[in-house]
Amino acid sequence: MQSLVPHTFQPSHPTGVDILRDGFLAHMFGVFTELFFQSLLKTSIRSLPVQFPLQGWPSAFALSQGAVTTLQANVVDAYQYPYLLLDLLVNTAIGPVVPQTLWVPRSSRDLAQYVLEATLELPIFFVRNDGGIGITVADASAGNSASLLGSTRAVNVGGRTSVHLRIQWPGYKEWRRQFQTRDETAARSVITLDRFIRHVGRSLDRFLEAMSSEIPDGFPQWRIGPNAIGRHDITIVGVAHVSSGSWMPILQLNHPLVV
Repeated sequence: MQSLVPHTFQPSHPTGVDILRDGFLAHMFGVFTELFFQSLLKTSIRSLPVQFPLQGWPSAFALSQGAVTTLQANVVDAYQYPYLLLDLLVNTAIGPVVPQTLWVPRSSRDLAQYVLEATLELPIFFVRNDGGIGITVADASAGNSASLLGSTRAVNVGGRTSVHLRIQWPGYKEWRRQFQTRDETAARSVITLDRFIRHVGRSLDRFLEAMSSEIPDGFPQWRIGPNAIGRHDITIVGVAHVSSGSWMPILQLNHPLVV
């Protein structure tokens, strides 16, 4: 758990900011954002005292430690108080967040077992040491993640030995890739964040390659391929835990969407 900037830093931010409208997850999941937080927090997010911002985390939406008893703090503010980081404020001037439908298991039994009754982990955001948010697909795939906070720490994926990364890109069929989250040592330790990010980056590369020859079903502005969206256009902001063994990448274009 780390703070981004000295506590003397006083960020400026817009008034009336709302996690259900202005965060990355709101831009990603749209009308399903509240359902995502309900599954994560096991209560309505509207009933909780979400704070914005934190000292040291000028774009953070967070809850104080203890606000939700099933989850542990994953950041500390500039005064070393622990918080649950829920989301970050989107800077839409950079580019749009890729909208994705929230993935959930199809059967009601699996939905109950792997989402509603399961313990989901807090989103993992890829935050740089300088306070910037995200990493390019190219850097993630190549393992160039040393500039990220906590890159050498074990990643919390809920105790799973493997996970599925699921992508619901507009206009394309659902796509997934499974990868291991334990290392090759005798202890089979949980992999570090930098290795996890490399898996995410390589998964994105495989997805983009597979979809580059596909014709999208609508949403032409989100077309993938030559003379359209490619790996150099995308920033990986983080990942969201959507079911016991499944995560979804939070993605943002690094330029305005060409309509």
